[in-house]
Amino acid sequence: RPHSSPDGSAIASGDDAEKASHTADFFLAARSSASARAIALSFFASGMGAWVVYGSTEMGANPELSWLGVLGYSGASAFPALIVCAIGPRVRRITGEKAFATTDFGLVRYGRLMQLSVAAISVFYMFIFLVSEMTSISNVYGLLVGLDTFSDTTIRYTTSIAISLAVFTWFYTSLAGLPASIVTDKFQAGLMATLVFVLLIVACAHPENRVSKQEFAVASNWTTDGLMAAVTLVIAIACAEMFNQGTWQRVWAAKSVKDMRRGFAAGSFMVFLLMMFFGIMGMLAYA
Repeated sequence: RPHSSPDGSAIASGDDAEKASHTADFFLAARSSASARAIALSFFASGMGAWVVYGSTEMGANPELSWLGVLGYSGASAFPALIVCAIGPRVRRITGEKAFATTDFGLVRYGRLMQLSVAAISVFYMFIFLVSEMTSISNVYGLLVGLDTFSDTTIRYTTSIAISLAVFTWFYTSLAGLPASIVTDKFQAGLMATLVFVLLIVACAHPENRVSKQEFAVASNWTTDGLMAAVTLVIAIACAEMFNQGTWQRVWAAKSVKDMRRGFAAGSFMVFLLMMFFGIMGMLAYA
């Protein structure tokens, strides 16, 4: 029998503890399990939420910002992944294979005070990120069903959408952890690519959407205001995204440094293309 002796019991208990530790670690970090393709799709889907309908589209629809505003927003959204490509391997090497966030890097490299500082800033940033994302999704749902999302009478509806989204996300991540998030990101990335393709076909198929060169020239400009907006966005988004723990978790989830770098590079390119698409759609809508 496996537990007939004290020694056997100790060995069995040790094996169980090791197995439980491995399961918990995989739940939190999906350690060394994600391919370059999975990292790319995960970064693309987790970073590009409903807010892309508003962000670069507003830049494109503003002739005072136009091309440089769109390019700045697109580049700023893609830039953090390139930073992770450059410094991610070193961060992973310094912290070791038991870490799963930059709070661990802060502890190992600079001490407990830095760890707490990074944790506090990250929680604050992720709170703002989640609130803005849920607000955008709720407003999009409201617009789809014909509601005036700026009216106080629709707050109850948009709030119910946000709560439903939060509960459903909490449900599947509490069951399967980060691995579940990476799997759903793949599905979301494919869905997003399909919707963009459909939107492109629909926008180009209707004759009333055709724009002349003269009309497009009025909507698309290269301005100083656009340049200032671009520089501001690159600095702001790059600094803020360094505290996005969702991005950093993928550093340790990647199978290898090679997969990590390829994944983030490909994800960065995909983000840039998507943001440019919506920005140009904004210019066409203004024209």
